[in-house]
Amino acid sequence: MHAGLKKLKSQGYDVNQALQRLLNDEVFYLALLKKFSRDINISAFKKAMSEKDYTAAFEAAHKLKGSAATLGLTPVELSLSKVLEDLRADPAAASVQIHYIQAQADIDHCLQLLLETIDV
Repeated sequence: MHAGLKKLKSQGYDVNQALQRLLNDEVFYLALLKKFSRDINISAFKKAMSEKDYTAAFEAAHKLKGSAATLGLTPVELSLSKVLEDLRADPAAASVQIHYIQAQADIDHCLQLLLETIDV
């Protein structure tokens, strides 16, 4: 297994499940991880939340969550799930900002790991 994937796995990312989905094609998986690191929905999510455009934030977060789930980026997937639940229930609730801060931290941590481990 690629050393970078081992590092992701050690950080709580579900590399094995993602590889299984991709027929154990590590090269393809690494390419998808690189693509995720450049996903325009990351900046769209951040921008929409800062502008309190909760419809756009929901759309970007939903797309990111799907990508994160497919790629086994479990911490990102779980924190985005909380933001999505909050946005569905009451976008003005304080929990939206709390969960957004956690999601942003998880996304940033993931991007840093990808940068360090697979040269994105």
